[in-house]
Parts: sequence; C-alpha cells; structure tokens
Amino acid sequence: DNWTIGTSHNIGWDQYGGIGDGKMEFSANGGTTWQTIGSAYTPAAGDGSKTYSWAAGIDAAAARRISDTMLVRLSNVEADSDLQLTSSSAGFKVRPSVSTISSPTGVSVWNVGTTQTVTWVANSGQKWSGSAWIEPKVKLEYAVDGGSLTSVSGGGNLDSVNGTNNYSWVGVADERSATGVTLRVAYLDHPTDRYLDSATFQIRPTITTSLSPNPTSSSPLGLVAGANYTN
Repeated sequence: DNWTIGTSHNIGWDQYGGIGDGKMEFSANGGTTWQTIGSAYTPAAGDGSKTYSWAAGIDAAAARRISDTMLVRLSNVEADSDLQLTSSSAGFKVRPSVSTISSPTGVSVWNVGTTQTVTWVANSGQKWSGSAWIEPKVKLEYAVDGGSLTSVSGGGNLDSVNGTNNYSWVGVADERSATGVTLRVAYLDHPTDRYLDSATFQIRPTITTSLSPNPTSSSPLGLVAGANYTN
C-alpha cells in the first residue's frame, strides 16, 4: 500500500473472541519505536473482520511521520499478562505530498535575472534518518513549453516542512521570451510520484540600454547624460 499522510484509511483485522480494550500503534522506523494512534479502542463484539479508521502517519499527539516501512499493531492492553495478544501488519508506505503551489501563478511574469519567491504548501511529516526525525527534502525544477526539466539554481536539496514553504530564486533563468513555463516541486525520495507542477507562467527578458550618443540635458525627451534606461 502507498498512502498519503493525513488521509483516512482503515486498519483491518480478523478477531475471534472478546479481546477487551485494544491499543493501536504505529512505527515509522521499522519497529524501533512505537507511537500511539489513539485512545484505548474497544472493538465491536462478535467474531469476524474489524476496522479502525486512521489519519495515516499521525499519532495521538498530532506528531506526523512518513515512512516507506510503516508498521501498525493492535494489542489487548487490559488483558492479564499471560493473555495479552499483539498483531502487527506487514510494512507499507506513508508518503508526503505537495498540496499547492501559490507562487508562481498563471498570471506571473518573472524577469530574467530578478529574485522571485517560489511558495508551496506541503502535506508532510518527519522521517527517520537512522538517528533522528528530520524533514524530507524537495527539489525545484522548471520546464519550458513542456520540454525537459531544468534545475532551479540552488533549489536542489531543500527542507520541506508541513505547511507553507518559501524559496528565493535568485537570478531567474535566462529563458528569453518563455511564455509556457511550469515549475515543479518534487520530493527527492519520490520524484516520480510525489510532485506538483505550477500553473503556466512567463519568463521575460530584462532589457537595459545605454543610449548612444549620450543625450544632453537639453534633449527634448528630458534624458540625463550618461544614464542607463531599463525597458
């Protein structure tokens, strides 16, 4: 299974006989540590299949975790020690997603060489590095008229927290008169299935001209001698 963090999914199991109150937990680091999903849970009476709805990757304290080796388990915590049972799932995936890109928009016109802010909203959580919980990384790329992707300068390895993220693109790429540009935010761990493309926007040239011969103060245009003028 490949779930998106925060989306609702059923944890399912088969039960025979009463097990009393149960505890739902998940592990996002291969079983090294376990986090409680919710308060004590009393399954419905009777034998057969049971389910519990879970916002994937989120624990009872609202901590958010992502993992490609996620586990869940159910224990009957109130039983006597010699009657306690624990059942664990096979590993599955809980991954982040990019919800929106709010800059650039479909009406953005960015000039070559300027500094512009890329803004995206992530639906994310922390992953286990082997020694600590860390933010996942994203990369920023752009394409012109549906062509191949090109890396945004300096945007190849960025932290992406849950919520709003910003990156200043210093020196927007020299794409001349590109009217069909899209920008992509992609997770480094999952670049082919966890990404989002922006609306189509424009990159336009910045033109700076030094008028020659130099105008004088008596010019009918009112231009100042030796000045540079940007169109």
